[in-house]
Amino acid sequence: MTMSVLVTGATGQVAGAMLPHLVSGGANVRALIRDPAKGGKLPAGVEAVQGDLDAHHGLVAAFEGADTVVIIHPPGAKAPEQSSNALWAARRAGARRVVRLSAIGAGYDAPTINGRLHGVSDAEIAASDLRWTIIKPHFFLQNLLGMAGQIAQGTLYMAMGEGKLPMIDVRDIGEFMARVVLGSGHDSKTYTITGPTALTLHDVTGAIGKAIGKQVAYVPVPVEAAASAMRSFGADEWMVGMMVDYFTAYSRSWASDVTPDFESVVGRKPRGVDEFARDFAGAFRG
Repeated sequence: MTMSVLVTGATGQVAGAMLPHLVSGGANVRALIRDPAKGGKLPAGVEAVQGDLDAHHGLVAAFEGADTVVIIHPPGAKAPEQSSNALWAARRAGARRVVRLSAIGAGYDAPTINGRLHGVSDAEIAASDLRWTIIKPHFFLQNLLGMAGQIAQGTLYMAMGEGKLPMIDVRDIGEFMARVVLGSGHDSKTYTITGPTALTLHDVTGAIGKAIGKQVAYVPVPVEAAASAMRSFGADEWMVGMMVDYFTAYSRSWASDVTPDFESVVGRKPRGVDEFARDFAGAFRG
């Protein structure tokens, strides 16, 4: 019997990395999108269905027929409501299983507001009557692509101090999630997935510099300066506060342990920063 999977947050980068694996794995895949105009961005073999995680009464019809629901949503103050709406619709529509994308260190005691809100949603999922799996990835290597312009000029300014963290490639997150969705033995499990090594941003810029053939320096900046810069670019206060939380925690090497979860499920080691830097060298050259 063909597995039917509904994915929320389907136009984001994690879903974008996961969807092709679900299709090639033989699943019948539907993607929940709020804006129909974005349906053309979905991979071949994925059906777009319209729905809004902020409007729970309209979700059940979109979820009908799905065996498994993959819950992905953006960070924000409304994130617990959106996750809860997705869970409610999955239950009402008759789904048997949910796979939820959470965040590194999520829980009531997380040092970040994002982690604490994810902890609320994780607890709701775990207390539900559905089969469930929760996946907590570390800092995305692809976040560095947002600073590609700086890096092309030879310098990366970030407020991460000298902290070490095992960044993970989004392509690996997508593959891992697809393996969990398509496989068995993952019920009632929480996975924390990381890259293969905990690195400072000096290590990261060194790898990128090697890949693009020029020296790239990492310059730590004060967290307060980073917050001011984000405000100047129009970031709202919730997002600024979340990033201040993460910068502060990562500067202290919070959640720096490498975990075996990725390799135990996928059967290979996750991509390292050297491979990531080579693959995206064109972007970092500018």
